[in-house]
Formats: sequence, structure tokens, C-alpha cells
Amino acid sequence: MDKSYLGNIERGKENPTVGTLEKLAGALSVKVHHILNFEHEIQGKRLLRRRINQILDACDEKELQTVLKFVGAIKE
Repeated sequence: MDKSYLGNIERGKENPTVGTLEKLAGALSVKVHHILNFEHEIQGKRLLRRRINQILDACDEKELQTVLKFVGAIKE
């Protein structure tokens, strides 16, 4: 993986695929949900749910399938 691409992911300029996140998690010896832990950004269950719903409303069916896989993996 190119270091500039990785840097862009860190800065929020790139949206990595599920496969890329899995590779990063493996390289860091962590689980994917540790990489996706953004609790520090939004506090409060109500605000978190509102933001999640905003994101989901903008998703197409394929993206929603991916989200479902992520949520399922996190909750296992």
C-alpha cells in the first residue's frame, strides 16, 4: 500500500474499501472495529444515531449491504 494513500486515509481524503481496512487491521494486529472507533468525535447516543441515519440515508443498496456486514462483524 502506498504511504501517500495511507496518509490520505488518515486525513479523511480517501475512503478505503472493506478489503483495505481488513489489510490495515491485519498489519496493525488489531480488529477492524478498532480502526473504526470514532467515539471521540460525537458524544451522546441520540447524536450518534442521528449522524448514522444521515450517513445511511445517503447510501445506495450496495453500500447498505456493506454497512450491514460491518455492523454484523462489530457486534459478533
